Amino acid sequence: MAHSIAVSIIIPVRNSEKYLSSCLFSAVSQDFLLPYEVIIINNGSTDNSREIIDKYAKKYKFVRQIITDGLSVGFARKRGIEEAKGQYICFLDSDDMYKLSFVKKMYETITANNVDIVNCSYVKINPNGRISRNVLARKRSLDCIHGVRSLLRDFNIRGYMPMKMYRADLIKNAKLPISSNLIMFEDFLINFALYSKASKTKTITEPLYFYRRTNESATTNLSSNRTDLHLKCFAAVRFLAEQTGDKAVIDEFFKRGFRYWLSIFADVFLSIKVNERPFFVEL
Repeated sequence: MAHSIAVSIIIPVRNSEKYLSSCLFSAVSQDFLLPYEVIIINNGSTDNSREIIDKYAKKYKFVRQIITDGLSVGFARKRGIEEAKGQYICFLDSDDMYKLSFVKKMYETITANNVDIVNCSYVKINPNGRISRNVLARKRSLDCIHGVRSLLRDFNIRGYMPMKMYRADLIKNAKLPISSNLIMFEDFLINFALYSKASKTKTITEPLYFYRRTNESATTNLSSNRTDLHLKCFAAVRFLAEQTGDKAVIDEFFKRGFRYWLSIFADVFLSIKVNERPFFVEL
């Protein structure tokens, strides 16, 4: 049966009142002529987020609010995926914004090139208000192994689920590696699983997403606990690579992924207190 809705936008929300209005405005104001829907997962908010969402849901018929209670972002997104009716799915974090042409240009690219995933460049808004552009290199449509390679090479850019559009049947049929123990790397793990299954992927160089950096990054706020998360993520990605049964994917993981995490562990070891280092020696 043909899809009547072209695109589903999924927005997990938890106590996001500060930036939520600008986020939702960017979602409902898209310069896109085909039918699309906005699914807002209100994930146990205790601030004024619900009132803001109610306002948009009342005004726009294509906006739906689903109320959940304290799920991780990954599980909140999963709930949105289950509810999505669109042929393609994309995600928006509640403190970020889309450029008004995001859906149109992502949709045109994913359909015109017959790819499973399209990834765009983005603009980063730092806590001090400084703005920087993060532009990805333009590439031809990539097959599975080259898509995985690009993901491993640009971990900190291509790993995010926002900034992408996915073919709905790819993401709905995939067994997504969502775990409450690996929140820090949830996006990357899910993307690794999806890129490993994708026939083709493509990149847009134009920044179409506004990413608001409100917290310190995982690699600048390091501790033994975060290192434990890195180790768990490394093990999880290795498992996912081996589960594909594709020697090229497995080799690519050890060639590029292992080198990335080794550099992270070295940075962590040098940054922690001397009396905490036995934790790493035991590893």
